[in-house]
Amino acid sequence: DKADYGDSGGITISGGEPFMQFEALITLLKTLKENGYHVCIETSGYTTSERMLEAAKYTDLFLYDYKESNNKRHLKYTGIKQDKILNNLDVLDGVNARVILRCPIIPSVNDYNEHFEKIAQTANDHTSIQSVELMPYHPLGISKANNIGEEYVYENDQFAETSLVENYCKITQQN
Repeated sequence: DKADYGDSGGITISGGEPFMQFEALITLLKTLKENGYHVCIETSGYTTSERMLEAAKYTDLFLYDYKESNNKRHLKYTGIKQDKILNNLDVLDGVNARVILRCPIIPSVNDYNEHFEKIAQTANDHTSIQSVELMPYHPLGISKANNIGEEYVYENDQFAETSLVENYCKITQQN
């Protein structure tokens, strides 16, 4: 794509989770940076701090998932504790990485005021966080799951309500 985009091009590495293939990720990151590309990684942050530090050397921007602010609820809905994820936000902060915090709004899962207050607090506590993106749930993955023979675990087939999304945006901005 360099022929099309010139020096303004870049690449976003996403997945699944890019850190699950760490050796390939680092090889790719080094090659991209050697060739002058802007590099972005979309991640849950669930990796070791050593791997996060290594990747940060070659990454211009992290799109960082923040699914649930309550540790017990995070464990319930994702199957993992959030300690490592939050620690890696601190790691990125320590090396002045650039981070966009990406927060899905999932009806009846994480759509409560305290969660959005905690999102704002987390953003305010980390100078590396450039902005917060609230991403309203949409049911578009249901048909995709059905087409590949997978069960869609979350049973909500409605889009997030605009008025609620606007309210959560206000809560996040005010804090």
